[in-house]
Amino acid sequence: MEPHIKDYERRAARPGVIGGVPSSWAATNEFNFGKDLMFDFLGCEQLLWSGREPPSEELSETIQSLLPRVRRNLSAEPLPSDYDPVIPLNIASAFPVTALPGVNLQGMRSGPVGTGRLAFQLVRREGKPAVALATTGAESAAFPINEDISSIIFLHAAAKPARNVNADDYTWNYGDTADLLGWYEVTYDDGFVENVPVRYGVNILEAGWGKSHDPSHLGYEAELVDCGDSGGERLTFFAYEWINPRRGIRVKEVRLKASKGFRNVDGRMARENTLLLAAVSVVKKRTPPWPKPLRVAGR
Repeated sequence: MEPHIKDYERRAARPGVIGGVPSSWAATNEFNFGKDLMFDFLGCEQLLWSGREPPSEELSETIQSLLPRVRRNLSAEPLPSDYDPVIPLNIASAFPVTALPGVNLQGMRSGPVGTGRLAFQLVRREGKPAVALATTGAESAAFPINEDISSIIFLHAAAKPARNVNADDYTWNYGDTADLLGWYEVTYDDGFVENVPVRYGVNILEAGWGKSHDPSHLGYEAELVDCGDSGGERLTFFAYEWINPRRGIRVKEVRLKASKGFRNVDGRMARENTLLLAAVSVVKKRTPPWPKPLRVAGR
């Protein structure tokens, strides 16, 4: 069963139809379900519970908006931003002011943007949006963090759509079924480097997603943030929260790198793309409360 099943109303009218079962032929794990099957799973739920067949684009956007909550329920793991404050960083000085063919960044708003508990600060310089770019094989300037943080939240997008192959076609390498567009290189004070993969359909989608896209292209680990000016054309960026695995050690800096020569599991070379980073926020280290003084009976 799929959301675009033919003649659903006629099929569902049969008295013996009491439900539906979308299928998965890959390993039963959160990564495969999240990357490939959220459109099928949630789209079929919508059909069965409401009986209404919305346009695919409307259904797609509804599902994308639900994915943060779905991810929390499916993973049973909260994110640091669920319970601690999100602090936007002022790192625009590390971002160049530049134009990007094919993406109208002039329509990007300036100032605070966000969704739910996530908050970011978009900045303009010289009347233009300040955005970090990394094109195929290149990297952005490093931007400072200099904090012991629980997580970093990247507000990013790809310039163009990329590929996401169903995991059931390539059961020996699930990760590389999603195009590796690049990674964040996180450098700690002690010199250790942690790489954070940026994969299409996992934690990033294209900046033009809000205007036209393949309805089944969703970002399971990403949260949509509309960065377009009010009343203007939509400009969709996606918030991805990375949990720091080395808490207690300060993160010195981060730079964005775009991959080059990546081949998907079917051997096809990923086409050239550009990564856009519009803003960065953090959840700082939680400060333990001071212990309350011990009260002795009779005093």
